[in-house]
Amino acid sequence: MNFRRTAATAALTLAGLAIGTGVAAAHVRVSADTTVPGAYSVLTFKVPTESAAASTTGITITLPTATPLESVSFQQLPGWTAEAVTEKLPTPVKVGDTTITEAIASVSWTAQQGGGIPPGGFGFFALSVGPLPQTAALAFPVDQQYSDGTVVKWADAQAAGAAEPEHPVPTLTLGVAADSGTDHHGATVTSDASDAAALVAANTDTTARVTAIAALVIAAFSVLMGAIALRRPAAVAAATALAAESAEPQPKSPPTAPSAPRTGSRPKKRNR
Repeated sequence: MNFRRTAATAALTLAGLAIGTGVAAAHVRVSADTTVPGAYSVLTFKVPTESAAASTTGITITLPTATPLESVSFQQLPGWTAEAVTEKLPTPVKVGDTTITEAIASVSWTAQQGGGIPPGGFGFFALSVGPLPQTAALAFPVDQQYSDGTVVKWADAQAAGAAEPEHPVPTLTLGVAADSGTDHHGATVTSDASDAAALVAANTDTTARVTAIAALVIAAFSVLMGAIALRRPAAVAAATALAAESAEPQPKSPPTAPSAPRTGSRPKKRNR
């Protein structure tokens, strides 16, 4: 029984490590279907819930205003309410032939009552933006609201040559073509196919992580089953021997000898 209990503990520990490792390494990240300056792109933010007890109930993404994005549209998600905040720029900015005096400064998603991203889970939030500015990188500070009132600010800048900060700001490096099908001349890419491509890429990463965790859990379960199996042969052998003994034919009792016939003459009848 102790051996079996130890094996079960080991299996649960492996499963816990598989899940815990994924949560500990998670940060808010941003990816794009193209990063070419002048192009339009779908930005996908992956937001994990790192709290062990509270759910993520709100996300606010701050957009750059020094290099503003002329066009910004947000994804509508079931169970969430989205809102964009437009602000007047301190100084007008010229983008191509257009002079921008105001721009969307932030986009927020708020979970409906009882919803959100539970502990150990993550969600995707997408923005369609453009044209991307002529700059090396774009930083998108993110405020993550939890159901217990905690707010985590993903806004720490990454210093060159230093270790990654605890809450690094999601940053998109520009200048690398990630999608040869994107119009590099600034034409707006608004088709559903473009949005779907970004979500498929994000879901592929999710599937890979889930598959890895499932494989570890299955391996742990196999260890448990193997440990239990090691305890079974003796019991099976004993049961088999008992069944064989019961099946052996029992010796029959010797036949009883027939009674000896009675001898002697029958009494004669008297003549009267």
